Amino acid sequence: ILTVCQRGNNRSAALAYILRDERGPNEVINYGPDGGLSPESIEMLCEWADKIIVTTKEVDVPEKFRIRRVFLDVGPDRWGVGFHPDLLSELRRLLD
Repeated sequence: ILTVCQRGNNRSAALAYILRDERGPNEVINYGPDGGLSPESIEMLCEWADKIIVTTKEVDVPEKFRIRRVFLDVGPDRWGVGFHPDLLSELRRLLD
């Protein structure tokens, strides 16, 4: 599973934690297109993933991988840290 947010630090990291450590075992990698990865690296990650969970409509994955995309939209980052209790609660609620 690939989780995606704007920079790969907060929303996608929190979701990766939940999927890996609370609802696993799952292989999960998180990233954000504004986090400094090259287009080639993003393509490699998208190729690897069976499912790509995008946590905000602010970003998307390359078009050819959208068949694997699922939106779990928590909106813009308003928490500032990836493991904020309110963010974790919202992600758990959306997953359920």
